[in-house]
Amino acid sequence: MKIKQFTAAALAGISLLTVNVYAYSSLEVNEWIDDKSAVSKYTVVSDSKGLKGIADKSGTIIIDTVYNDIKEIPGWEKFAVQKKDGKWTIINITGGTYFQTTYDYIDTQYCDKGYVEAGYYGENEFKNKVGIIDKNMNLIVPAEYQTYIFTDKDGMILGKLNSDNNYDYYKLTEDNSLEYTATLPGILTANSENGLYYIKSYKSCRKYDSETEKYSAGYITTLGLADEDYNVIIEPIYENTSFSFNNGLAIVKKGSTSYEEKVSGSIGNGKYGIIDKTGTEITECIYDSITRSGTNYTFTLDNEKTTLSVNELLGNSNTISVIIDGTKLATDNAPVIVDNYTLLPLRDISEALGAEVSWDAHTKTAVITKDNNIISITVNSDTMLVNNNSVSVSVPAQIINNTTYIPVRNLATALNCLVNWDQENKIVNINTI
Repeated sequence: MKIKQFTAAALAGISLLTVNVYAYSSLEVNEWIDDKSAVSKYTVVSDSKGLKGIADKSGTIIIDTVYNDIKEIPGWEKFAVQKKDGKWTIINITGGTYFQTTYDYIDTQYCDKGYVEAGYYGENEFKNKVGIIDKNMNLIVPAEYQTYIFTDKDGMILGKLNSDNNYDYYKLTEDNSLEYTATLPGILTANSENGLYYIKSYKSCRKYDSETEKYSAGYITTLGLADEDYNVIIEPIYENTSFSFNNGLAIVKKGSTSYEEKVSGSIGNGKYGIIDKTGTEITECIYDSITRSGTNYTFTLDNEKTTLSVNELLGNSNTISVIIDGTKLATDNAPVIVDNYTLLPLRDISEALGAEVSWDAHTKTAVITKDNNIISITVNSDTMLVNNNSVSVSVPAQIINNTTYIPVRNLATALNCLVNWDQENKIVNINTI
């Protein structure tokens, strides 16, 4: 928010070119202007003592400057106000209050969805007590929950701390009842990329004070990932990370036993490693630091530095690895090379590329479908059908140890993927984008 200050003397001679200025008798006024230039019917104003009130756009004060703080609830014609002792309540445009109870805070971030959060502070953000108020000013969810989030899939869901230190999540239904949804090892936070949610948790950790050179009790936050169905993909055990998956890999940190508060946040004494998008640790968290430059990673351990490329990190000279969008394909059936071409288990590679598979055991034919592409591959055939067009294959599909294998390059190309082969590291790189 930007603050414009005006005195009574200055108001008399100002030309009103850029902001609305109102003559509030002899009061000194602070007009709060939304950085996004949002249209509002009201203006929060304050007097020379810093007490706040509400004026309409004509300049008429409709709520006296008697509050320590005010937050407008846009579209509701109501205001969250703090009068004394740091406690909040909600009033209407006449100043009438709705609740006898006051709260430690009121959050209006989902007021456009028809909900306002009211709650009490716990010993940390993971133990706050959250309740939900609707536009009719009913407390439809009591302040007994610890977190909430508005999801694309289920609308509002609320999490409640259970005896196992996990959070049971409930969907708020149309009749304002709560329907159990999932249990997660942390609080869900804003959506990240690809429809995923962050799972935020914490661990007890000693806090170091560099001025006194002493430790005190504290905690450090950790992060994980969940999919759109709230299944845990990555456990919330990693510190100081946002999971920036460059090259399909993220540099992470864990294992801190103490931390210091810096300008950039809580910096723990844990060690660094690398994970892929499935949470598999490509390198253990044992390094003092890891830095990335393009596709190269430099590892520092006891002042010794080692630099490895992505393919060197992911490859294994003794076996063939398949990397799809930076993530290593996990399969019980190892890839094979036939006549210098790589073959992969039919179902494993098809489903990993987001396709559906049907199998005709009589004709030994697989039909692979993704988006508008339909590929038909028959065991021992020199061709395959791609959208009813015959296309030659490098090597015929074949059954090996009761598993059907297909040439990976032919399938990936038919599904509009890019494929390259790293001979030195024995890696098949597939890019679906």
